[in-house]
Order: sequence, then C-alpha cells, then structure tokens
Amino acid sequence: MRLYVYYKFDPALSDDTMQRAQTVQTQLLGEFLGLTVALLKRPAIDAQGLTTWMEAYQLRAEDEDRFKSRLNELALSFELPMPRQTEVFVNVNSQVPE
Repeated sequence: MRLYVYYKFDPALSDDTMQRAQTVQTQLLGEFLGLTVALLKRPAIDAQGLTTWMEAYQLRAEDEDRFKSRLNELALSFELPMPRQTEVFVNVNSQVPE
C-alpha cells in the first residue's frame, strides 16, 4: 500500500521542515521492515504564498494501522506543519505485491 501525506506552509520554513521530515522518515525506516519513503514538493508557490509538500510511503498492508499511528506521533513530536492530509492507495492489479 502507499500512503501520501501533504501539507502547506510558509516557504521560509523549508530548510527546517526538510530537516524535521527527513528525521521522521529516518526513524520510520528503522521501525518498519520494507518501508520506502520519498519527500516531494510542488514546484511553485500557491496563490496564498504557501509551498505544498508531500511525504510518500510504501509499506506492507499489515503495517497500515501501526504505521499511521506512529507517523502521527512523530509528526506531532517533531512539530511538522499542520494540518496534514493523508491519502491511502493500493494497487489496482491484485497480482502486483504491495
């Protein structure tokens, strides 16, 4: 399964946010077997002057509940931008492993 978390914030905070997000992702990589991560951003600032970033995770479906809980805990602990919008996607082709 794939989990995507996106949020908006003042681009002046980009360096600090990147450091915090990478710390969270490193922590999660050490806790969840087979996890892959990415940190992405939209290339342009929006009309409100905010940047949009996305954390992307691919993990085993059986880890979903525990992962979401741990991710939320770490996001709060490391004071990542709020609110955070979360979306979950699964493969359409059931023969492709998650």
